[in-house]
Amino acid sequence: MSEAKPNSVKPQSLTLGATEHRGDAPRPLDADERARIAAEKNAKLKSAIHDAKSLEDKIIAAIKTVHDPEIPVNIYELGLIYDIAMEPDPESAIGEKKVAVTMTLTSANCPAAQEIPVDVKKAVERIAEVSGATVEVVFDPPWEKEMMSEEAQVELGLF
Repeated sequence: MSEAKPNSVKPQSLTLGATEHRGDAPRPLDADERARIAAEKNAKLKSAIHDAKSLEDKIIAAIKTVHDPEIPVNIYELGLIYDIAMEPDPESAIGEKKVAVTMTLTSANCPAAQEIPVDVKKAVERIAEVSGATVEVVFDPPWEKEMMSEEAQVELGLF
């Protein structure tokens, strides 16, 4: 996996299920707010993918749009992505690739353990050159703070 450029987009708020956190107590999001947040995420993803040169860079840009709802840093900079594998899709007439992402979570008891891998899969599958994606969550090696990028450590005040 190649080294990616640091993510310069900082989330203004974090979304967890049907609530939004802005430092105060969570409040339920209505359908319009959820649609607005989804549209913003999709626009950021399209912009990042458009700017990327290689398919691997596009995949990394897509993964960087996924956040752990409890941590204001994307999961790529957190060091949760262990591997990105690509192989030609033999059923594709236009040269699409199948992508396999191996990742971990900050904890086996992560409250977002079900949604984060699904978000990664969806983000990667939005890339035109990708015919499908699988995401495998592993806990060996276990995640440690030292796996975070320097930028993530600075943003979280750990550096």
